[in-house]
Amino acid sequence: MTITKQRTTLALAIASLCGSGAIVWTAPVLAEEAASEPVEKIMVTGSRIARANLSKPGAVTTISRADIEQTGFKNIGDMLQNLTVSASAPNASQNENTSGVTNFDLRGLGAQRTLVLLNGRRLPNGGNGADAAVDLSAIPTAIIERVEILLDGASSIYGSDAVSGVVNIITRQTGDIFEISGSIGQSAEGDADTTSLELVTGIVGDKGRFMVSASYDEKQEVYAGDRDFSRYDLTLNPDGSYGQGGSSAMPWSNLKVTDENGKEIFVTRGPEYGEWRETISDASLAQNDLYNYQEPSLLQTPFERYSMSAFGEYDLGNLKFSDDVVFNFEALYSHRKSTTNGAPQPLVPVWGGYLDFTYSPDNYYNQQFGPKDKDGNPYAINDWRRRMVETNGRMNHVENSQYRIVMALSGDFNADWSWELAYNFGRNSNKRLKTGIFNWPAAKNAVGPTHFDDQGVLRCGATPDTLIEGCVPLNIFGQPGTDSEISEDMLNYLSGDWPGIQQGHNQIKIASANVSGVVASLPAGDLGVSFGIENQKVEARNQTDAVSINILVTDGLGRPTGGEYSLNEAYLEAVVPLLSDHDWAQSLELNLATRYSDFDTFGSTTNSKVGVFWALNEQLSFRGTWSQAFRAPNVVELYKGRLPGF
Repeated sequence: MTITKQRTTLALAIASLCGSGAIVWTAPVLAEEAASEPVEKIMVTGSRIARANLSKPGAVTTISRADIEQTGFKNIGDMLQNLTVSASAPNASQNENTSGVTNFDLRGLGAQRTLVLLNGRRLPNGGNGADAAVDLSAIPTAIIERVEILLDGASSIYGSDAVSGVVNIITRQTGDIFEISGSIGQSAEGDADTTSLELVTGIVGDKGRFMVSASYDEKQEVYAGDRDFSRYDLTLNPDGSYGQGGSSAMPWSNLKVTDENGKEIFVTRGPEYGEWRETISDASLAQNDLYNYQEPSLLQTPFERYSMSAFGEYDLGNLKFSDDVVFNFEALYSHRKSTTNGAPQPLVPVWGGYLDFTYSPDNYYNQQFGPKDKDGNPYAINDWRRRMVETNGRMNHVENSQYRIVMALSGDFNADWSWELAYNFGRNSNKRLKTGIFNWPAAKNAVGPTHFDDQGVLRCGATPDTLIEGCVPLNIFGQPGTDSEISEDMLNYLSGDWPGIQQGHNQIKIASANVSGVVASLPAGDLGVSFGIENQKVEARNQTDAVSINILVTDGLGRPTGGEYSLNEAYLEAVVPLLSDHDWAQSLELNLATRYSDFDTFGSTTNSKVGVFWALNEQLSFRGTWSQAFRAPNVVELYKGRLPGF
């Protein structure tokens, strides 16, 4: 949860802790400072009960705005991925991350098990559609006041997706302010140019506050071949040395044939494009024929992103049913364009499961340029491999939009009890276009028998009377950059009409009601409770094109994924003070929580938590927690279609 009132002088220094039991050191508070200003109750991540002391319901690490600014990151996800508690997760710089998202994986349990909140409320997942984790790149750093990371399992507080912990991003609760900032930069190599512009302005009046922001970020690409450390795929040899690995799908072709002794071998023209010879595919050798797919691949992917946001609250005053009623709203919009570029597509039928794509001995190009058997005849080649470097690679062009609207009413029944009603709507939409891939049926036609038609044009077909309309025979034996390379007409026939098209979205609708207050005043302090109900509806879909659905293209986008589910939840939390101002316990309290969840997909479950917080003095405290956690299946896990992978 977020801090609702910040007029406090408590200085907290909370350690970054990973266990269920912990020791926490806190900085002392000067008595003069504590007496000069009133200490008000605050809401902290991991609890819905406001507190006025140093106790926390779990191990919380806080990253301040000053910390964020010092890192220089313009993506909060990039900064979080540099923490020691972070495991490897997709980010916008990774070329294999075709959706361009930035996720956060706390403790390596999976990004889908780390709950990400904005001001204590959920965000929609982001990516290509039907995704399992929040895209942190959609949140501009200009609006962030701090980030709180709860390192305890929090299913009893927040629900199914908080198994490994919670990341709560708190926006600026600004006063009168007007800030414009910008930066430009590049790598030490003189590339990877970055540009960033940010605007934040806010006003505070007698009845409320209002803040708006706008930001723009751009980053240019860097190819893996531009850096020594990424130029090659390195292979560790048995003697401890490194060899330059690569792919057996080569621009100089790699073909399985039978030699004079009846042994099956692979032959190639080699990088020198010379005579046909046996392929050298041992990566441990200093010289081999493998194709270096690293060099044309992106090391850092380009993107362009702009975002706008508005946050505010308005004091409605005292109403008949409640005092100090406040209306809060949040609006966030983010749009991103990004591109990934893999190495040019390898055309290898056997990798696609096609064992009958024989490169025909009756194909003109095979007869003229292919390898020959001992009698001088062309082979019927069942396993042939050609890297299609005449394309610009496998390009993924992605456009992603995310918007989120939150509205809430809150107020006080009396001095001890308060309430809140809230509605949260979020949607992430994605469009993806993939080029540089090929149609399998077209490829089969193009390597089959050929004949010249009446106009002397080479055509595909078993006989002159059965020529395939529009088919352009494929020459895999030529040298790129010369007259013998794969022509534009050949590429157009293989892929001109079959780009991969994908559209998807993720959507959430959440309505909640919460009440919190003091049940009784005990000798050690107030017995605080919070309880409420929540209804959540989740919908997600990833729709691919018909050619991909039928698996008719190389490296296609797979089959659709789509579905929805809803759940109703009720929760209860209590803080029971046991001791206060004792010789061996400045504070000792018991934290209790339980959550009942009813899913329409599989049933119901109840999960609880018991925690103890013991502050020996102002400098030293101990914490122990026992909790239950569960993971309900998300849309992806329930309805995922078949997808290609490497």
